[in-house]
Amino acid sequence: MRCRKIARIATLHYHSQFDFVVATNGIYKFRLLQEQQDGRALLQWYWINPTTGARDLVRPLFLESAAAVNGPYTAETTAAINPSDKTVTIARSGNARFYRLRSTTAYKISSIASKGNSILMNYQ
Repeated sequence: MRCRKIARIATLHYHSQFDFVVATNGIYKFRLLQEQQDGRALLQWYWINPTTGARDLVRPLFLESAAAVNGPYTAETTAAINPSDKTVTIARSGNARFYRLRSTTAYKISSIASKGNSILMNYQ
């Protein structure tokens, strides 16, 4: 089952929107932390990693590709992103593609390899 959820965060100064994908069935316990003081506010969506017990922010992460390094870049909606292993897998295309990761966090693709009919990328 693949679900697409949209969360909207709004302040007086800007609007920000992001999507996240739930790749498997299950219960996902997201938590919301909201603080407000002196006219300023902070809002964080986070979850507790069940393996490590560490608190981690929910961050948007997308793979985009283009036929030329200058773009235009479009979202690769079939990319399988695994945040635990920090890998991205996508079906191999017949043409050369340039890839980039889009997020509120600075990630970079550290390696890229061809594996069967797929392209496997590691990021950090």
